[in-house]
Amino acid sequence: MATADHYPAIPRYAGTADVARALEVRTQTVTNWLNRYPPTSSHPCPAPDVIVGDVLGWEEKRLPEWVTWRAGMPGRGAGGGRPRKTTEQEPDGPPASGTELLRRASQQNPENKLLRGLALEMEAVERAAKSARAEWRHAEE
Repeated sequence: MATADHYPAIPRYAGTADVARALEVRTQTVTNWLNRYPPTSSHPCPAPDVIVGDVLGWEEKRLPEWVTWRAGMPGRGAGGGRPRKTTEQEPDGPPASGTELLRRASQQNPENKLLRGLALEMEAVERAAKSARAEWRHAEE
């Protein structure tokens, strides 16, 4: 990335490798999702902000959108298939929210400042939304 350092004023975008790092999956997994969940699917991947050649890019501030998208993915076996012989229980109850997944990822990777910043930003957004809902309910009464 030495050549990119020569252009500090040019906007930076997150590629599939960056999305994969933020979600703690392989880059190939993100590529598979992009193919499996195109814009016409019932659960489309977040649309890219830029395409350079054949490379997709998203503004870094949109990485929480990927976390939320992943949290809303259909579960194992969605769409049918042979049922499992044993049922698996979620150890902690319902699936974690996108914010919770991001918080856990930032705790597991404390050196990743981007994850920590995104986790803090998502927590602030959730607090603001909760406060707005409370004010709205109070105004209805």
